[in-house]
Amino acid sequence: MSPAKLLLFGEYSVLHGSAALAFPYERFSGELVLPGSMSDPDPAWVDSNRSLQELFDYLTTGERIGQSEQILNLERFRSELGEKLFFLSTIPANYGVGSSGSLVASLYRRFGHKNETSPEDLRKRFALIESFFHSTSSGTDPLVCYLNRPVCIRAGSVTTPDITLEELRKHIKINLIDSGTPGQTKTGVSGFTINRQTDPNRADLYESEYIPLVNQVINNIIGKEFETLYSDIQRISTLQLQLFKELFTPDILNKAQACLSDSSGVIKLCGSGGGGYYLHFKPVAG
Repeated sequence: MSPAKLLLFGEYSVLHGSAALAFPYERFSGELVLPGSMSDPDPAWVDSNRSLQELFDYLTTGERIGQSEQILNLERFRSELGEKLFFLSTIPANYGVGSSGSLVASLYRRFGHKNETSPEDLRKRFALIESFFHSTSSGTDPLVCYLNRPVCIRAGSVTTPDITLEELRKHIKINLIDSGTPGQTKTGVSGFTINRQTDPNRADLYESEYIPLVNQVINNIIGKEFETLYSDIQRISTLQLQLFKELFTPDILNKAQACLSDSSGVIKLCGSGGGGYYLHFKPVAG
């Protein structure tokens, strides 16, 4: 089983040089399954098998096939697709908690050539596979799901910090808010990229304030320095409402703005936004 993940900090900015910090989230999980003698296949299994076939076609098209052959046993993958392989998952799709990351991790766990030498090598392999689902992938989500450990991407290197989500929750409350609608990662990434390139003020705020603050929060968490954590997350939320306003659904946008004014917590993106889950933080009493 491959767990879901929570990318707490670094969404979007990790693609432009910031650090990112993600944790496995075992409330949800998924695995690749052969139906075997199951007599009444669920329509969702058929859809999943079709999606896996599309992923296989993507990986074996053009220049990608050479790289894919180095990563996966494609013949076995093809064979099991013919046996109606599907992804059995409790992870909500397009909700920002790593449904595609868990699938990629499960795919590599089942078909991968296990000759990688480092987490960074794994991340590069996962980025290629996950690019089928997203216009751009850092490979971080599948890495978290595969290792089932916290992962930090910082200065181009991958580390597995000595802190768990449970330990972090002793210092700050972390919950998910359901927007009620799935998000669209490709649309979010593309829209953000266009806005960043065409709006100089937004680009400057992003580079000069947002990225350094994300790095600071991640460094403090890894260093287990929590004194300014909540106030820093408040600032991140404020900046996200300026930089990524279009990635908040109308209802969540209203809630996020209200939270900042009435001190009822802090809301920020969970993954790519545009729907799905959002993260809600509150200070721990006492």
